Amino acid sequence: MRARSKIAMIVDCDPGLDDAIALALAACAPEIEMEAITTVAGNAPIERVTDNALSIAAALALKTPVYAGAAAPLREKAHYSTMIWGGNGSLPIKRPRRGALTEPAMDFLTRKLEQAEENSLLLCMLGPLTNLGAILLRKPELSRKISRLMIMGGALGAGNATRSAEFNMWFDPHAAQRVLSSDITCVIMPLDLTRTVIPTSQHLKKLARSEHPAAQLCAKLLLSQTEGQPEAVHDACVIGCLLWPDLFDFERGTLSINMGPGPARGQTRFAPGDGPHMLITGVELTPFLDKLIWRLTAKGMRAK
Repeated sequence: MRARSKIAMIVDCDPGLDDAIALALAACAPEIEMEAITTVAGNAPIERVTDNALSIAAALALKTPVYAGAAAPLREKAHYSTMIWGGNGSLPIKRPRRGALTEPAMDFLTRKLEQAEENSLLLCMLGPLTNLGAILLRKPELSRKISRLMIMGGALGAGNATRSAEFNMWFDPHAAQRVLSSDITCVIMPLDLTRTVIPTSQHLKKLARSEHPAAQLCAKLLLSQTEGQPEAVHDACVIGCLLWPDLFDFERGTLSINMGPGPARGQTRFAPGDGPHMLITGVELTPFLDKLIWRLTAKGMRAK
């Protein structure tokens, strides 16, 4: 039987607890090959989220290159999630032993896109869409190099940055709209769904009992900032959708982002129909969480 080819992808993120869980899941998946990690300001300033990304990579023994990206939204002043929810954005893990590469993330991504064949690159976008939005403003023709975008962001119901807006879209609505208005095939994992994906106490016990580095990291992070109460694993849902798409429900249509000022800033709108976007509308919760924990606790994590 012919071996199944790996899913090669670049992860763009702003770690972040749930970004860390997503990176750990990707690191444990033999189906996935992370070619690079690029960072973007969002949860915290770019220096902090890049430091977090390097710390996560070190904890997971990843050799994946890390590139630091945009420090601010395309057109507005940065309002980090630490300004909304408090804290300083640091994760409670050891500081990295290596630094990010000197090439800026947007230069790396532009070079990668220019060298790629058409319809060949998979990008997982777990934070604000500033890096890709900036690239498409300068070189819109590069959109044809992307086979698919997997995006965590948007909310059709209640938001978390404001009453109507999810944080990733609210932080840089102009970049988000630029990306969504391109001709790229986008799969969007909204907050409406991810906020329901919360490991149970039994799941956390399995993580804590495991000697697997990924399980230990995730158990520590999931319990460190919530006083023992499990927290939603938002970004990990994106990686899970790549691994187990049959567990998710999809609806085709067109998404757009409100770029105006005021309370509607960053609000997501969805028009069902024959559009370029696939909105994820449901998940088989228990099977997904069981598979997530099984992967994170599996013995023999791959060296990267």
